[in-house]
Amino acid sequence: MATHGILPRMAVAASSPQHPKNDWVSTVSAAVITGIFTIIASCSFAALIFSGPLQPFVGNGVWLMLMTGVISGVFVALTSSLRGVIAIPQDRIAPILVILVAGVVARMPDATPEQQCAAAVAAMGAVTLLTGAILYAFGRLKLGSLLQYVPYPVIGGFLAGSGWLLLLGGFRIALGHALKLDNLPQLFAADQLIKWIPAAAFGVTWFCMMKRSRHPFVPALLLLGGVVLFYAVIAATGVSLAQARTHGWLPAVIAANGVAPVHGYLPFQGVPWAALGLQANVLGTILLTSVVSVMLNASALELVSGQEVDINRELRCAGQASLLSGLGGGMPGFHSMSLSRLALSMGAAHRWTGVISGLLCAVALGVGPSLVAGIPQYICGGLIFFLGLTFLWEWVIEARHKLNRVDYVVVLLIVGVIGTLGYPQGVVTGVVAAIILFIHNYSRVDVVTHALSGAQLTSNVDRPVREGRLLVEQGDAICILKLQGFIFFGTASHLFEEIRSRVANPALPPLKFAVLDFRRVTGLDSSAIFSLRKAEQLARKRGFIIVLCQAGSDLLTELRAENVLSPDGTFLRVYPDLDHGLEACENEVLASSGTEHLQLTLAEQWADLWPAGTSLARLLPYLDRREIPAGEHLIRQGEKTCGLFFIESGRVTVRLELSDGQSIRLRTMGAGTVVGEVSLLLRGPRTASVITNEPCVVYGLSAEALARLEEADPALALAFHRFMSRLLAERVTNSTRAMRSLLE
Repeated sequence: MATHGILPRMAVAASSPQHPKNDWVSTVSAAVITGIFTIIASCSFAALIFSGPLQPFVGNGVWLMLMTGVISGVFVALTSSLRGVIAIPQDRIAPILVILVAGVVARMPDATPEQQCAAAVAAMGAVTLLTGAILYAFGRLKLGSLLQYVPYPVIGGFLAGSGWLLLLGGFRIALGHALKLDNLPQLFAADQLIKWIPAAAFGVTWFCMMKRSRHPFVPALLLLGGVVLFYAVIAATGVSLAQARTHGWLPAVIAANGVAPVHGYLPFQGVPWAALGLQANVLGTILLTSVVSVMLNASALELVSGQEVDINRELRCAGQASLLSGLGGGMPGFHSMSLSRLALSMGAAHRWTGVISGLLCAVALGVGPSLVAGIPQYICGGLIFFLGLTFLWEWVIEARHKLNRVDYVVVLLIVGVIGTLGYPQGVVTGVVAAIILFIHNYSRVDVVTHALSGAQLTSNVDRPVREGRLLVEQGDAICILKLQGFIFFGTASHLFEEIRSRVANPALPPLKFAVLDFRRVTGLDSSAIFSLRKAEQLARKRGFIIVLCQAGSDLLTELRAENVLSPDGTFLRVYPDLDHGLEACENEVLASSGTEHLQLTLAEQWADLWPAGTSLARLLPYLDRREIPAGEHLIRQGEKTCGLFFIESGRVTVRLELSDGQSIRLRTMGAGTVVGEVSLLLRGPRTASVITNEPCVVYGLSAEALARLEEADPALALAFHRFMSRLLAERVTNSTRAMRSLLE
């Protein structure tokens, strides 16, 4: 997932850096460049947050932002699992902090400017402390995997909304006041044009240059060129610095120096809790954006750097850095995707890169507010313009080709709500959109993976050829629905509609059994119970039986509580698995046709497949007739005996015996079937055990008897082999039919 920091879409260092990791020239160069950008960004964020009535205290804001840059830059660089990571005050959080700080100040109309500033700093520090605690808790509890539960378009909508607010913030910095609909006509006045056009032009130029060139020194040259151009213009026009400051081209700062413009701040001292409580939605947005941003950046940097990144560790170190920043009233600071990519692209995959970058912010911190006093307003505004344009470009323009129509509409919806009503309303819209998006997408997943008939899928019971062919002919009376996933109100109706459409289908014979396989169902809600109740009522009305296979105990308990499971099981029956459920349905189909208990001799059972022109009676002397009581082993797994058995009457079960003493039923075989042919034909050990379910009459053919047959009567032996080929081909045909039905 693509993410942004100060310089989104900067050159990427694939899996390996372009320079050796220990190249100190690359390390220092990358640290200096990223440090300069962090300083400029800190000044821009300060001008953005400390605007309106707080504009005279922008120097305080610069101090706080630089402090955040020092703490987050150094701490994250030393504790991250990734070498070469750069951490800064976050551009994703800055536009949301503007709303929070403005809301705090708006609720203090009678306070002095100093009191408003102190309250704003206290509120920002409290929010940063809370953000740090949440980040650390997420990492400590190893909840980094929760990122997968946040819908991608909702994240995109939040980031695009942040881009829109950053764009408005660029106007705020350039104009010195917020841009609103009522003062929009004034935007084109001459004294206003000269303020915002240079900032917008600088931001657009920066954006276009970064789209065309990925060279890491381009941003540095743009910044240097912008500053030089400003001072060259005012020198050529004879405008003094004081006049430039008066006209708003340079920031108006109360103090020109001093390293600690905010005095007496203690954590949670003077925090306007009531005002923060009224902005709980904004606070929640900051927390959500911070957690998601750290996890996104960490995941993306893992791909970029080729290093293994521990997302939970990144959450912890980002949380600790924000906690330290919050102690001083700073803002949340953590990994910058773009600056980290820049450092890696320069071969500076070293912890010293982030440390030196943070220490440069400390140098700027020592200089104090006089630093921002010399930076042109259009540079800071242009940087905010650039960030806003980048967010909007990726999530509004490029997203058209990356997202499907529904997801893209969600992104636009969130951006529209944020732009017209505000960020809190956009957050609510995003949450609602996430719920609707989940319901919409999950409802499109059909709970019925396969809708089969009894002719396409049969139980693991080998039956005589005549019975097998009869089940194929009458198998359409059995409808088999294999279910999957979580059945809830969005999908439960699909299940009932599938049964009702089968009942109403005039092209098929009347439905006798609706078999529901719950093996792959992970859960269900009350809506699923309601749909099953409707299906049971339909079964009573139309005279068919619902068969539940491998239904969980919770489902059965709820069905009993709803009186859906009748004691007599007339219209709804329960079986432990699909195999036993199908076996019961097939037995009833055969019973209704009068063939299930029809006693046939071995010769009568073979009549359909035995080759014409050869007397079957000639084979009987080579067969060993046995009567086996119930519960006896006809074949034991692992035995080296060779021979097969023809079952004339009774039923046996083939079971695979496991090392722990348990066994698995493979097939059940009745009259007219053969068992043990693999051992006879391949001359290998027995691969499974065969146990009689009831008294059986079987005919055995040993390897020695088959050898005598082939020597004494080659024509009869050929007929026998042709018979076995047809018998096995019939079995393969049935298996292929079932496999094709499952694949279609």
